[in-house]
Amino acid sequence: MREILYRGKLVQNGAWVYGYYCKMGETTYAFEEDYQKYPVKTFHMIAQESMTDWGLPNKLRLYEIDPETVGQYTGKNDRNAKKIFEGDILRNDSTGEIVSVWWDEDHCCFVCRGGEVSPVQVGSVSYQSTIIGNVHENPEILEQKGDKT
Repeated sequence: MREILYRGKLVQNGAWVYGYYCKMGETTYAFEEDYQKYPVKTFHMIAQESMTDWGLPNKLRLYEIDPETVGQYTGKNDRNAKKIFEGDILRNDSTGEIVSVWWDEDHCCFVCRGGEVSPVQVGSVSYQSTIIGNVHENPEILEQKGDKT
């Protein structure tokens, strides 16, 4: 079974947190007109399982994250066995090419964009690439090479 994993930056301090993504409305109304009168705030969360004590049920902890930073694990690792997430920036160690990782709706797969060729699937370059940053913390890497994807 493939690993389904997400990451996002905490609203409180900007630290990365890893787990399962979910979004939740602050409340629920019975009538549609109530939603129009009183808009419901949506929370974007990462859920993590947390151990309590031996023999007791584990807890589910929820962390509020910035929805702009949510990225899914691609299922692939770089050459150093580091997990590649959507939004990561990779450097191809044999060509020096720098690309960013994105979900491609048209082809239903994660792709690398920003290189000399059209987008390629992450799996075809991951084994020869190294993660050198991500678009949320290191956008200057892409800006230096003139790629603002």
